[in-house]
Amino acid sequence: MKHVPKKELSQNLRKESSNLIIRDINKIKSSTDLLIFLGKFFTDKEKDLIMRRAAVEILLESGATYRKIKNLLEISQGTISRVRDVLDGRGYGRNPDRKRIYSSFPRRKRKERKLFRPYKGAESII
Repeated sequence: MKHVPKKELSQNLRKESSNLIIRDINKIKSSTDLLIFLGKFFTDKEKDLIMRRAAVEILLESGATYRKIKNLLEISQGTISRVRDVLDGRGYGRNPDRKRIYSSFPRRKRKERKLFRPYKGAESII
């Protein structure tokens, strides 16, 4: 599990940090500038995750299946689904209003179980 700091940034420091990030984003004019920006704020693993999510977007738009994307990029179907949610405008996190699509195959009937097992004790208490 990743370590998440308990103490939140002050409002002033949060505002200054946001301004710094926006200023650096505005400086991006080429792929070299983008790599410099990513190197300034992200580790190699984080950059790899960003690139994989961008690749998921490309593959989804090209019509690739979840299974193909999963095998090609070695990521979970949950990650693919979250990227799809963001592309569809639902954002990250739980989506309680998400429309579930279930298989059209008929469901198997469950075996009916008796509530109680046969009693193995005395046949009568009288």
